[in-house]
Amino acid sequence: MPFFSIITVTYNAEEEIKRTLDSIESQIYSDYEYVLVDGKSTDKTLELVSAFYQKMHQKSIGVHIISEEDNGIYNAMNKALKYVKGKYYIFLNAGDYFADNRVLYNVKTRLQTIQCDILYGDVILKRENYYKYETARNIQSIKKDMPFCHQSVFVAEKVFRNLSYDEKYKICADYDLFIRAYSEGYIFAYINIAISVYLMGGYSANNGSYVYWMERAKISYLYGECSEKEYIDRISQVEKKYRHEKKLNILKKCIPDCIISLGRKILLKKGGWEEKNM
Repeated sequence: MPFFSIITVTYNAEEEIKRTLDSIESQIYSDYEYVLVDGKSTDKTLELVSAFYQKMHQKSIGVHIISEEDNGIYNAMNKALKYVKGKYYIFLNAGDYFADNRVLYNVKTRLQTIQCDILYGDVILKRENYYKYETARNIQSIKKDMPFCHQSVFVAEKVFRNLSYDEKYKICADYDLFIRAYSEGYIFAYINIAISVYLMGGYSANNGSYVYWMERAKISYLYGECSEKEYIDRISQVEKKYRHEKKLNILKKCIPDCIISLGRKILLKKGGWEEKNM
């Protein structure tokens, strides 16, 4: 039985998957398996993964590839969990990669000194060529918001054998799962290292402003963080914000791309993002 299961969910990710695979292969701790669930990609994703499979096979590292249609990302993630054999799993999706080649070694060392069901660390956010280090928050803040990045958390076997991702959510099923785990008394622990570099993009980035906050408000209400009146007020605020953003998007179509690019760079730097290559 491997100690870690590293899971990737993909669909047409030939531009991003190699960085992820190279990061996994570079780890100095090699007691892991790799599980990839692909939504029947039509590009070269599976070709790249097959080459990775051959290299890992020579190192006696298990690689499991499932390519079939799914009903969304959380459906694919639940499917992946049926195949994992490791004591702890982590999702590292296409474009995401480990912060350095000692991550698995450091996490394994930490897990030898403590008892926990879920171990989480920090994340380096990536947007274009800009990076931002984000320190995870105390687990007690979970009822206010997600205190860590999903790609920077290791989950023990007994957790994912009992809990699964609620597929009715489009973006917040990970938050829902962890708040349920917290409510049910599973033990969380923190390791003060960057675990992953997380590629900002995809569905969450393109739709998150509206869908995320709608789902977030619903979960808050379900777990008693807010009253029914507060829930209704939050929904109203999200709707108002969404209407405002739609107007901004229409306005952006009238602004030259060079001005938008310059404005984005200024805002990123003001927000603490650093431009560099990693």
